[in-house]
Amino acid sequence: MTRHTAGRLLIAAGVLVWLGFAVAWLAGAHPDAGRFVPFHLAGVIPGTVLTRWRRRGPENG
Repeated sequence: MTRHTAGRLLIAAGVLVWLGFAVAWLAGAHPDAGRFVPFHLAGVIPGTVLTRWRRRGPENG
């Protein structure tokens, strides 16, 4: 698996965290969004770094 693919999977997992929030909210509960944000960010931030990070070598400066 490449870094780019792993990054995309982490981003998808971070976004899918909100599916649990939506299910709870639609079921009539009042979920606290603050409990979902750390899990969202734990997937999205490293995923973004993995998809955007490029190796710096002689050809890239």
